[in-house]
Amino acid sequence: MDVGQALGTRFDGASGRIILATFASHIHRIQQVLTLAARTNRRVALLGMSMQKNVTIAAELGYLRVPTASSCRSRSWASFPRSAK
Repeated sequence: MDVGQALGTRFDGASGRIILATFASHIHRIQQVLTLAARTNRRVALLGMSMQKNVTIAAELGYLRVPTASSCRSRSWASFPRSAK
């Protein structure tokens, strides 16, 4: 099983929040997380200046597709219910 499949299994089986860490330069992994979040009706909060900057640049250059419904401000994630998607 590759990392993308393993992440999909975790996203599908989780009933609450998912906290995930990855390198800001790993654009493919970030895309996998954004895609899985959209598929499972979850929101993604990007933490860290490098992460936010790299995602913005990658999206502007067309290397990353960021579903608007699945992204949120990094400061608002704490207000989401822990047990709800």
